[in-house]
Amino acid sequence: MLILQDRIDCFMRAAFVVIALCNAAAAAPPDVPTTKSASGADLVLERFKISLDQDGAIVLPVKIGDVTHRFLLDSGASLCAIDLTLVAGAAPVRCEKFDGAEVRLECYAMPEACVGTIRLHKMAPKAAGLDLTKLSEVSGYKVAGILGYDFFESQVLQIDFDQGELRILKGVPANCGERIEVTYPKPRWPSVKLKVADGRTEEFLIDTGATGFESGSLRAELCDALRLDNNYRLVGESLSQTVQGTQRGRLIQGKQITLSSFATERPIFDSDSVNLLGLYYLSRYSVIFDLANHCLYLKRGKRFDQVDLVNRSGLHIARRDGQAVVHSVDRYSPAANSGICADDVILRMSNMPGDKGSLYAMRRALCNSDADVPIVLKRDQKEMKITLHLAPSSPETSK
Repeated sequence: MLILQDRIDCFMRAAFVVIALCNAAAAAPPDVPTTKSASGADLVLERFKISLDQDGAIVLPVKIGDVTHRFLLDSGASLCAIDLTLVAGAAPVRCEKFDGAEVRLECYAMPEACVGTIRLHKMAPKAAGLDLTKLSEVSGYKVAGILGYDFFESQVLQIDFDQGELRILKGVPANCGERIEVTYPKPRWPSVKLKVADGRTEEFLIDTGATGFESGSLRAELCDALRLDNNYRLVGESLSQTVQGTQRGRLIQGKQITLSSFATERPIFDSDSVNLLGLYYLSRYSVIFDLANHCLYLKRGKRFDQVDLVNRSGLHIARRDGQAVVHSVDRYSPAANSGICADDVILRMSNMPGDKGSLYAMRRALCNSDADVPIVLKRDQKEMKITLHLAPSSPETSK
């Protein structure tokens, strides 16, 4: 049985639109001196708490005027983006067409905005204007903008998943892990070389905005080639919300991938238009981005041995008007067999309240193989108690 995997990278997948907003003359950032210090503490300019297990993404506070908004950190987006409500009444300063397609995005002057003491409007004077309503629904909380590549290129950023912190640094601390070269096959497209199978190495975009429970994405042609060579097997399907609408893809699983000296066992990827490594993959490490010097640093973290996961329910959830609701149900899935329907309101899942619980945590609970998940639903003002029995893992995912 193919079980759909929820992806909440929506406009982090808008990366695929925002990525196209780079200037034709743009290039990789120039080399700048990097300060190294044995004590990382004296290098910290700003620090922010992050909660991947609750948010499913890296969310930073951005202050515009007297109001603090949530912006998602997205290294896969070539420009910062801002919700259209924050630039209402302003005239666009530029209009871009996406890769020859019919999708056009208007860019606006970034309002005076600060990330801590860092003045965002100085490093990102223009931002793509997007309607981020769908991203907010799928994330489960209000998202007002995206911190894209133009935020990364002028900072040294450390993401410490073990400590639950993101730090903006003056330079790179000593003993920060293994240095990984970053290349730019396209402008503002920070990439690394990844061995996906014996004799096959590919470039992968490093995309902190791609979330979910798999390692990332593979371009469709590569998916087909790896399956034909029997290096990867089909284990499910994916569902993602993008600026162009809801998209479905395939999930395939391999035996091992290798980035420099780091090997990841039984990785799962979805099929898409580009190769990328997402946030779930990166969360295995402590990561330092030093893109001005064309590199990042990786050090094994407590999550290093975590396995990629598949949604085993066929149930997809979103948040609307403060409530967790069923976005869709896959035919012939455990959720469909249990009588769950689109637009049902989830009052409780296991011990998580639907109106306050993390959607990411709920989705994580739907990845437990062969488990029973108690759910309290409301439909037409009637409450229903359902025990959702999740599908067992396939031989490919249990190896």
